[in-house]
Amino acid sequence: TTLWHKLLEDTTGICLLSGTGSGKTEAVLIPSLVLDKRLIMIYPTKSLVDDQIERAKSYIRRLLMHKIHAK
Repeated sequence: TTLWHKLLEDTTGICLLSGTGSGKTEAVLIPSLVLDKRLIMIYPTKSLVDDQIERAKSYIRRLLMHKIHAK
């Protein structure tokens, strides 16, 4: 079962553990944005939170542009 399939289910929570640089952020962020699912991500430092916010903004902009051009 892929993470996409898990997110399509009525899941109350998913805990994803993997090594640094393995793509965890994209693995949950992109499907959550596309599927309009609430996502709560926990980070150990403020600097990491700031970095992830900028990455999320970038993905959101790309998704919105894709939706605009698809119409």
